[in-house]
Amino acid sequence: MYDEEAQWPSVDWARHHAGCMDVPRCRHQPHLPAWWRSLMYRGDPGHPDTEAALADAIYRVGRYKGHPRLPSDAADFTRRAVLDALPAAPQPVQAPWVNYSLTIVGGLARWAVATGQPITREHLLTERVIARYVHQFHADKPGGTRAGYISRLELIAGLLIGHRPESVPITQDPPGLPLTREQEADAWQWARSLSTSLRRHQMKTIIAFGRGAGLHRSELGHARPEHVTRDEHGVHVHIATRGTGRIRRVTVDAEWEDRVAALAGTVPPGRMMLRPSSDRPYASALTGPCSPP
Repeated sequence: MYDEEAQWPSVDWARHHAGCMDVPRCRHQPHLPAWWRSLMYRGDPGHPDTEAALADAIYRVGRYKGHPRLPSDAADFTRRAVLDALPAAPQPVQAPWVNYSLTIVGGLARWAVATGQPITREHLLTERVIARYVHQFHADKPGGTRAGYISRLELIAGLLIGHRPESVPITQDPPGLPLTREQEADAWQWARSLSTSLRRHQMKTIIAFGRGAGLHRSELGHARPEHVTRDEHGVHVHIATRGTGRIRRVTVDAEWEDRVAALAGTVPPGRMMLRPSSDRPYASALTGPCSPP
C-alpha cells in the first residue's frame, strides 16, 4: 500500500513525472512528508523565504538533464538524490548549492554508468565508492577541488543513508535519555556528513570518546592520542581525573574501541584529539567551534 507520509519526496515527484506531458517546464511540487519538513525547516516551519527557495530548488532539480545529457537512469538517480537531500543545504536553499550538487551527483552517476556499477544510493553513496570515484576519475583536479567533491557527496550521503522515511532527526530528540543503537548510528552518520574534515573529526571524537569511554567535557578537551592504548583486554583511555589530577584508566566499550583507536591514530603524538593542530588543552570541548552550526 502506498503511503506518501512514509516516502521520500522524490517518490511522489517520480510518480507525477511518469505521466507529465511537459517535464522541462513542470512546476509540480511533490508531497513533502512531515518528517522531511522537520529536517528542512529546522524549527522555522513555513517561513516564506524557505518556502519560495524550496519551490525554486525543486523546479531546478526537475529540469536537470546533465551536460552532456545523462542516460535516463543516471539523470533520474541524480534528480531524486538531490531533491531528497535539500534539507542538507544551508537554509533557505540557494541556486548555487542546488546546481553544484546536481553537477557532483550527476558526475558520480555518469561514472557509475560508464563503469557498469549499480545506480543505487546504497552502493554509490558509500565512503569507499565516493573516494574511488573522486580520486580515480578526478585525479587531475587540484586537491581542494577533490575535497569539495567528497565533502558535498558525503553531506548528501549522510542525509540519504543516515535517515529513513519517518525517522526523527536526532537533534529533536528529548534530552537526558540514553541513545538507542539506531540513534547512535544516526549520530555517527551525521558526524561523517559535516562540511569539513576537521568538523567530521571533532564530532566523531566527541561521539566515540563520549559514548565509548564516558569522558566528561573537560576530559575530552585534555585527551591526546598517547592517552589511548591497546592490549589483550581491549582499548583503554588514560585520563587525568578532574580536580585531583589522578590518572584513571577507562576501558572502551567493545563496540566503540576500533573507532576510538582509529581516531587516535590520525592525530600526531602530543597534539589534542579535538584540535590536532594544537598541543594546548581545549577546555571548552563541547561548546567551541567543533559544535554543529
